[in-house]
Amino acid sequence: MPAPVRAAFAARYPGASARRAERPARPGRGTTYELAFTVDGKGREATFAEDGGFVGEEQARGPTGSARTPAPTRALRP
Repeated sequence: MPAPVRAAFAARYPGASARRAERPARPGRGTTYELAFTVDGKGREATFAEDGGFVGEEQARGPTGSARTPAPTRALRP
């Protein structure tokens, strides 16, 4: 995950730890990173652009912790 995404996540959600990070394969829509985490006991997902720009947030739900059908993903390097 790029440093700007890590920094933006840490600034927006101090003290939260991402339990999952994915880079969905969405041709033609730019590169984004989805991070699943827990804050105040609730599962959340936040999406950031490759440059660290905040795209959106939603409440996670369902057995996989995802609020929507997951897109194909590529493994991320630490």
